[in-house]
Amino acid sequence: MSLEECRTLLSVLVGRDHLIVRMFIQLGLRPEELFALRRNDVGNEFIRIDEASTKGQIKETKTEESAVNVYVPPDLTSSKPGVPRTSRAAPSASPSSRRD
Repeated sequence: MSLEECRTLLSVLVGRDHLIVRMFIQLGLRPEELFALRRNDVGNEFIRIDEASTKGQIKETKTEESAVNVYVPPDLTSSKPGVPRTSRAAPSASPSSRRD
C-alpha cells in the first residue's frame, strides 16, 4: 500500500479496527502475531511477540529466538482505545480459539 492509501484507509476506521490496522502498518505485525497478543505482552514501549494464532489455535513461536520485542512509538500507544476485558489484546470472534 502507498502512504496515501494507508492514510485513506485509516481515515475511515475507528476504535479497535483503527488500532489494529495501525499496528499492521506501523509495526509490521502479521495477523497471526497480532491476534495472539495477550495483555501482558503489551508494555509501555514494546510488544512481546512470543505466540502466533495458527489454524485457530494459539501456539508459541517455533524457537525462543523467534520471540521478539517490537518497539511501539509513543503516538501509537497514546491512541489505544479501551482494552477489552478478555485476556487477549485483540480477541478473535471465536471463543473456542482463546487460551486464557
